[in-house]
Amino acid sequence: MPRTSTHVIETTSKDYIRNQINSYYGNGDALVREWNERDYGIDFVVELFDNGIPTGNIAYLQIKATSKHIEKNKQTNDVSCANISASSLDYAKQKKIPFVLLYVSICEPREFYFVDLQSFDVNNLIKRANCNESKSVTVRIPIKNRCTDNNLDDFFQLIKSY
Repeated sequence: MPRTSTHVIETTSKDYIRNQINSYYGNGDALVREWNERDYGIDFVVELFDNGIPTGNIAYLQIKATSKHIEKNKQTNDVSCANISASSLDYAKQKKIPFVLLYVSICEPREFYFVDLQSFDVNNLIKRANCNESKSVTVRIPIKNRCTDNNLDDFFQLIKSY
């Protein structure tokens, strides 16, 4: 089976996110673990530490990637991340552990946008997916949730807020 451009984009985006999170704190107080079982939309689990001591702050991460620059919707002040499965949203609404969607651009300069799927009206998004019979929806992510190289403060603040 040939290695497709989709596979390359996925690998590149995961490597980028893993590197950004793992290197953010100089002392290693952020750790990304790959989710290897049936994933339910989960790509990584991130865990935070305080000088090497586990804090209990963890989050599930779902990564959606593009090889293009992420375009901002000028009228709505957000970015659109398409093809989020209704089943992933249904899983996210359980509200036991933060479930964060990352929308990653792998072209330079690299950036990603994040949103806590639990903060959305997930039930409404799921209903829309079911009405469309597409089983997926577009999630609009506020442009203020933008992260660039070494600027992940708001992302980590979200994880610590639970």
